Amino acid sequence: MKNEIEKRISKLRAASTFEDHAYEVHLAIWNQRNELFAGTAPIHPLDLLEPAVALHLKGFDVRTDPHLGEMWEDGRHIRTAGIVDQESRVVRVSPAITDQERRFTTAHELGHVVLHPHMTGLHRDRTLSGPSQRKDKLEREADAFAACFLMPAKMIFMRFRERFGADVFRLNEDAAFGLRLGSIDQARRHLRYQRDVSLALATTNSFMGVSFDSLSALFRVSTVAMAIRLEEVGLVDSRSTLSAH
Repeated sequence: MKNEIEKRISKLRAASTFEDHAYEVHLAIWNQRNELFAGTAPIHPLDLLEPAVALHLKGFDVRTDPHLGEMWEDGRHIRTAGIVDQESRVVRVSPAITDQERRFTTAHELGHVVLHPHMTGLHRDRTLSGPSQRKDKLEREADAFAACFLMPAKMIFMRFRERFGADVFRLNEDAAFGLRLGSIDQARRHLRYQRDVSLALATTNSFMGVSFDSLSALFRVSTVAMAIRLEEVGLVDSRSTLSAH
């Protein structure tokens, strides 16, 4: 089991440098956990996935800024989620967003700090609770880093297997029963696409009669962010749905 997970993680890292960057920050937090958490360091790795702590490690202050508000983009008002000021080494995050949005925004700003250290001036980001289709390359990169930081592949593999007893989820008769969706035909009508399956796995809090915290709740991210990440790391087989695309 462990060797298989390590192989899958190695493959992910070979395909994406964001996995490596996030891992390096995780390792730095773990190695300095006693200093960073003032002698009350969490003993579980999941509790160390704090982007604000990582920013502090990088020499940045994280502040809540009630003055962050709306801005214009493409002729419409959008909410401003956060600002990173590389020169002043300050990240400001809006309090007028959900906890999930604030957490992803902070991790996104951490992505800019780690990946784009030469970014100058103020960089303002709109509100998002998870990975999104962005036009700007730097924004896509910061999103990718945030997903890897908040939802490390190794932890996802382990927690996924604990909940669903598989390294890859396939929608079959047993799985449909486990999710309380009835027969496989009923399940496929309900979960037509891979994303439908991913969203179900991200939000469900029971399988085969066993209750647990949902994956999105465990990793404290939005349902969509968790679903996309499950697909990214290859945990959801799309071939068992009615529509693979």
